[in-house]
Amino acid sequence: MIAGTVIVVLILGSFVVKLPLPVAVVAHEGSTLLVILNGLRLLR
Repeated sequence: MIAGTVIVVLILGSFVVKLPLPVAVVAHEGSTLLVILNGLRLLR
């Protein structure tokens, strides 16, 4: 859910606000890391 929301926000931001592609890529990777770290909490 978090990653999907971030992707939609980044797509809209790249078209509406002209968000640079490198910024969008870093934001997407950051959201992916948050999802992975949240999943790793289940291993405790």
